[in-house]
Amino acid sequence: MARLRTFLILLLLGAGLALSLSSGCMTDPVTGKRSLGLVNPTDEEEVLQGRQYAPSFVAEFDGVYPDPGAADHLSGIVRRIGSLSHRPDLPYRFTLLNSSVPNAFALPGGEVFMTRGLLARLGEESQFAVVMAHEIGHVNHRHSVKAMNDALVVGLGTTLLAGSLKDEREREVAAGLAAAGGGLLLLRFSRDQELEADDRGAEYAYGAGYDPRRGTKVFEEFARMKREAGGGGGLLESWVSSHPLDEDRVRHLEAEIARRWPSLRGNASAPGLTVSTPEWSALHARIAAAEESYAKLDRARSAAAKALAKGDGGEAQRALREVEAAGRTLPSHGLFPAVEGAILHALGDRRAARERLERALRLQPDLFLARMRLAVLENDEGRFEAGAAAARSAAELVPGSVEARLELGRSFEGAGHRPQAVAAYEAAARVAASGSAGEAAALKRLAVLAPEEYGPRKPKDGGRR
Repeated sequence: MARLRTFLILLLLGAGLALSLSSGCMTDPVTGKRSLGLVNPTDEEEVLQGRQYAPSFVAEFDGVYPDPGAADHLSGIVRRIGSLSHRPDLPYRFTLLNSSVPNAFALPGGEVFMTRGLLARLGEESQFAVVMAHEIGHVNHRHSVKAMNDALVVGLGTTLLAGSLKDEREREVAAGLAAAGGGLLLLRFSRDQELEADDRGAEYAYGAGYDPRRGTKVFEEFARMKREAGGGGGLLESWVSSHPLDEDRVRHLEAEIARRWPSLRGNASAPGLTVSTPEWSALHARIAAAEESYAKLDRARSAAAKALAKGDGGEAQRALREVEAAGRTLPSHGLFPAVEGAILHALGDRRAARERLERALRLQPDLFLARMRLAVLENDEGRFEAGAAAARSAAELVPGSVEARLELGRSFEGAGHRPQAVAAYEAAARVAASGSAGEAAALKRLAVLAPEEYGPRKPKDGGRR
């Protein structure tokens, strides 16, 4: 393993830097600073990249929160902040995600997200504005593009490394780094980048008419919760992993605000700056009122998963009843019947599972969880044409979903459509991470259906060059 680390360092410093030098520079639109990079996308390419990745994040965080009124008001705030940033021409789009995990993030090109779990913890519109301005700051500084460049260096370097090593175990470790290294780098930004985004958060929020001092309350609250949780973990884990919390950041932000706007030092009044609005208060009250029901859903969902893993049908039934009871308080929210359908399917009650999943999709047609579970259910019942339709719909919602493409291949295979099944499994292998379980599952079926191309020792592209 020591030899592996040595090879990795040498390869990244050598091949990675050489490629960066040969491909040009990337410019920070805020500071004007230039840095070496393997890729330097145009604004249009950044927008396209963000929109390609967005559906996967929406699916991962339980879909869009079903409150169009809240989404419209919050989207207006985000667009206003974006229009006053250093990159005002980007098409900023806000999505409120239906996850209890507190988090906020942005993708290249102006795709900005916040979870219900974080929004419910923000007591003022100005706090929302500062957090969103912080994320827009990451977009303006092109921090995600910088992280992508770092990920490409790691991925390329470790892929080349894997081929140069003779020891099988070392090759496996290097291949794992190639598959996962990029994702790990994209999970969080550097401390300096976070401080830059903090500065932009204050600047852009102030420009949009909000009191930037209220943003420090967000970090103070999460730092307090982190201390009470013994250093992190639980629901805070997602937020803490991408937004390191410490008192130094709070002090930095306070000092930056005092430097830029001396009249805002301390607790001085700030006439003309918004703290909250009646619209915010109304939407926040609606979302906060739903939190108890979602907390019950989260507990029951976790209990059901544990019970099903142990084969404890009785406990899973009890968890199901808890989900049903919580869902009755929010009858227009599709996530509750979607979870009920998934539990019922696992318990073997396919008829009831179908009814719940179809109800979920009537409420929220873009709910990936329901579409994906319905595809599996249709295939389990041998209704392969219906399964293909559901899997295709799931793949359209999340083009990068390996699961949807595997299920589509299963539908075609079950219906006897071999060429279509091969194409679906090939698509699954292409979008899967190298060395992942999804890639292995796709290649396993391809080896059966197309052994001449995907038999032993054949690469996943069938040997085509």
